[in-house]
Amino acid sequence: MKFVVICLVVVALCCTTAEGDNDDVTILPYEVSAEDLIANFIIPKRPLIVKDACKNWPLYKMLHNSKKLEAIKDVKLNTSMVHHSNYAPLESTFGDFVKVDLHGTSFIYDVLNGDPAISKSLKMPWMISSCSDLQEEFKTHGDIVLTGSKTKRKSSAALDCTNANTITAILSGRSTVRKMGKKHLYELVRGDMLFTPKGVCLNVMNVGTFVSASFSWTLESDELPVMAKKCARPSLRSVVDETWVWQDGNKKYISEIPDVKLNSGYMMPPIGLGTARLFSKTYETVKTALKLGYRMLDTAQIYTGEDKINNFKVSSEEEIGRAIADSDVPRSELFIVTKLAPESMEKENAIAKVEESLKKLRTDYIDLLLIHDFYMSTACGPDDTDLPECKNNPFLAWKTMEEMQAKGLVRSIGVSNIYIEDLQYLVKMAKTPISAVQNWFDPLHQEREIRALCAKNNIRFMGYSALGFTWIDKEQGLGRDVNPVLTNQNIVAIGNNHDLPTTLVVLRWAMEMNVTVMPCTTNVDHLEQNLNSRLFPLDNKSFPLIDQLDNLLGDPFQDEELPEEEPQKEEKPETAEMPSKDEL
Repeated sequence: MKFVVICLVVVALCCTTAEGDNDDVTILPYEVSAEDLIANFIIPKRPLIVKDACKNWPLYKMLHNSKKLEAIKDVKLNTSMVHHSNYAPLESTFGDFVKVDLHGTSFIYDVLNGDPAISKSLKMPWMISSCSDLQEEFKTHGDIVLTGSKTKRKSSAALDCTNANTITAILSGRSTVRKMGKKHLYELVRGDMLFTPKGVCLNVMNVGTFVSASFSWTLESDELPVMAKKCARPSLRSVVDETWVWQDGNKKYISEIPDVKLNSGYMMPPIGLGTARLFSKTYETVKTALKLGYRMLDTAQIYTGEDKINNFKVSSEEEIGRAIADSDVPRSELFIVTKLAPESMEKENAIAKVEESLKKLRTDYIDLLLIHDFYMSTACGPDDTDLPECKNNPFLAWKTMEEMQAKGLVRSIGVSNIYIEDLQYLVKMAKTPISAVQNWFDPLHQEREIRALCAKNNIRFMGYSALGFTWIDKEQGLGRDVNPVLTNQNIVAIGNNHDLPTTLVVLRWAMEMNVTVMPCTTNVDHLEQNLNSRLFPLDNKSFPLIDQLDNLLGDPFQDEELPEEEPQKEEKPETAEMPSKDEL
């Protein structure tokens, strides 16, 4: 079978080794993709250590939580004694091995043919699952085993030159590893992952209770280059020295979507985390997102709920401030967006509410402050100060925001939920240029008129609900049962062609359209996928297929009757990826 190579990837990976001792072992703070694994580690036979790669795995968490361990404690293991003359098999269980003093024992457990309690609690490494070809190869020629040992002294095991490629996840304990014939020792702690290429010899030493999961498979040498090139794309959270490019005829597209410069002069990321419906999950989700690499957080003064946490009503701003304080991310690296509440636009009230936001967010400044709901201004002008219905006049609130920006309380200012007529007027009256406009945006509702006005005035357009949640939002009154964006046949087909989830297709397309996106989810895998849509390019033929979807279902906020939609657009194709319950 012949493959046409349509993309070119140049990678410069940095190796971290002992000073003056280049053992050709790479240590990275992120998990590489299958394509990078093949091209940069399997083919050159280079061992790889990935830090903190499996800390989100269910089994990793079970090993340190006695209640969760109950689910697998009775799983029977094949155990034996170590450091003794008698190596006869012993009767034991997983729970006994982990919790009972059975020093001198070791075990091996075949996950694929074993108890489903363990099988379901393991997670396939991104290094395998990020390429469908390699995943299929693993299903046919791969194996997964748990191994462990419990000793009071160091246990040394010299691994033979392996006849398979192996990814070893350290689930409990710690060990040291060195390449055969080399002096330098590398330390592996729980949560780390080690890749050992086929034919490479390593010495591993561990002490105490040590548990690991190993994924091993074989690939024929002539298959490797083809598989590496077929769906080559960047790794998760990778920092590369070379620019990733997509080649399509004579055109080249920079793969990584860059930060954008606002009218205020400040830089803003092209993708961030939306927090509108996280409520009691805000703190944990934001903390996880920051660790994954998110640097923009979108919140609002009105994002609250009825849940109770530590005896106070949930406030998105307060939970975000707490998560940032508990993270290792410096404030200078973050871009925080919040919005002025609709009922707080009088000058003194607006200033008080922003000062309150600063306290909740635990910061001295807000990167971008938006007027939350400009729709209310339909009957109000900038001079309508005496009309009762214009008590909270957003045009007057804008002047207050300009003053706050001048004082340094906020760095950039903008508006949200605004009509084209109001934006046209605001552009003319604003003394300080508008930095951003945030409106509903997705492939079926593309806001072209407002985006054109924004482009003309160098205003950054931000699209909320880019993944189509507004269509299935009961509160909005649309309340469709099926998300028409993520099940659209064009988008699903593009995802299949690029070996990407439909969510990544939509987010990447939006960023290519110069739209900043803020997808919202509590699912760790989706958080990671959404963020890395910044890295995965689409071919030039994909854009018109999505562009033509604008207004396919009409404008639901217009009084006119909606056009009849084609039944096949609403059906869920077998290959469509449906959003999870928490994917907004």
